[in-house]
Amino acid sequence: MDKKTTYHEENSRSNTLKLREVLATMPSFSKDYFRAIEPNTSAKTRISYVYDIRIFFRFLTEANPVLKNRDITDIRLDDLEKLQPVDIEEYLEYLHNSNREKDKLRIPIVEEYIKTNSLAKVLVLQKAIIENYMIDVVKFANVSDKQKIINTFQSIPMQLSRKNKKFLYN
Repeated sequence: MDKKTTYHEENSRSNTLKLREVLATMPSFSKDYFRAIEPNTSAKTRISYVYDIRIFFRFLTEANPVLKNRDITDIRLDDLEKLQPVDIEEYLEYLHNSNREKDKLRIPIVEEYIKTNSLAKVLVLQKAIIENYMIDVVKFANVSDKQKIINTFQSIPMQLSRKNKKFLYN
């Protein structure tokens, strides 16, 4: 009997493959980190994390005097241990001033629209992201609380559209 995969399973598999591709361009210790957080995070969350961490490593190899002109894959944990507070301040400036397009790290929805020029596909991707968030939100909740959490999550757009912008529950 041929088992069909759900959209969520296919999306998760696709995100895992993307994660592997990006991790191949990262220092080897990065794989250990992502392996450690896998049981508690969705593939979509890990993709977001790996993109953010890759920006940090790019900063180090482009702007940090000690690591400048090194390959990202050559960064070692002891290199990170040598970083000083000023390095983090410079990174924050880098983020503030950097051109995200140059980094080619657009959010997936923008990437999808640029690639396909299809709003329908963008809406499908948005729904999948929201579905993944909902799964993450209830993942570790008690069974008795899951429905309350789902209802709260689903009410966010309605609550934010109110004039007073406050969450109101009876």
